[in-house]
Amino acid sequence: MIKFFRKIRQNLMLENKTSKYLAYALGEIVLVMIGILLALQVNNWNEKTKSIAKERVILSSLLKDFETNSNNLQASLSLYSAVIPSLDRKLKYIGRNSDEFDQQIKDDIIAVPVWFPKLVNGTLNSLLYSDQLGIIQNNDIKKLLIDYPFDLDANLALVEQFRLMLEEKHQPLVDSYVSLLDYSSIKKEYPEASSNAKSSDYIGLLNDTRFQNLLIREKQLINRYINLTTEFLNRTNYIIDLIRVDLELPLKLERLINSDKSIDEVVEIIKQQDKDAPVYEISEEIINILGYKLMEDKKYNEALKLFKLNTELYPDAWNTYDSYGECLLELGDKENAKKAYQKSLELNPDNEYAIKALSELK
Repeated sequence: MIKFFRKIRQNLMLENKTSKYLAYALGEIVLVMIGILLALQVNNWNEKTKSIAKERVILSSLLKDFETNSNNLQASLSLYSAVIPSLDRKLKYIGRNSDEFDQQIKDDIIAVPVWFPKLVNGTLNSLLYSDQLGIIQNNDIKKLLIDYPFDLDANLALVEQFRLMLEEKHQPLVDSYVSLLDYSSIKKEYPEASSNAKSSDYIGLLNDTRFQNLLIREKQLINRYINLTTEFLNRTNYIIDLIRVDLELPLKLERLINSDKSIDEVVEIIKQQDKDAPVYEISEEIINILGYKLMEDKKYNEALKLFKLNTELYPDAWNTYDSYGECLLELGDKENAKKAYQKSLELNPDNEYAIKALSELK
């Protein structure tokens, strides 16, 4: 091709057609420039494609870490929220007679329920320390990621403070009054040793001002932890939502259910979802799991509405009717529970749960 263009230029020079030669040379230069620009555009497009692919890999890894943290923070909040009533009960035992203390109360006095959440930050640390944060295009996500390690450290610092309080002050004080052989679980393991052990002084422990002060300080610290963790969990979930939107993934349905919307509003929002491109996760399995979570929280009427919705969205799924029947039965509606189990059995004749439930409903 180069020889071809060179021959044309030589012929024009030999024929003394200078103006045509110059015009041709200029045209050739323009063609070369266009070729270079096209090559640059293709190269830029390739680089952009690679960058987008790399960003998706990073965001997917971040999403996995943040969802792990969200689950662990929720578990931590549930446990520490249950510690507050336990501390209140201990304070109420002060001033009571020892003959009022059965084994359950004794175990309650010395119990120290605690959870140390495992929070992961590997992908984010790698991203920050390798100076690759610029790969992420969403500025809202970037800003939240920069602040996230500080929030995480503050959360873990409170947990560590509580751990040290328990290990260095609470437990040694309890051990000075109460024998390990007085714990119900250890009594069962070492019955003979327990029967010969020195009597524990629960009244002395409860009347010790150091123990009383510790209970109050622990309650104050846990309340601080609950408030801080609630905010941290909300920020973590917000980042999860932003990443899911960026990756064009549906949002967690649990976030909608835990919002300030009523269950009727939630059901209506789910009904309006496009199954092929839903804003929220609305699979049969997800709705079923969340229905059972509501049942665990004794929110049976709310759970019933979710289970009923699941039968409407997935009318050919036997498990939706099975769960619906179970919830109806829990609410005492045996007639409709029977119908639900019959429908489940019709769709899956091997459903042992439905067979058993129907035999008990006869």
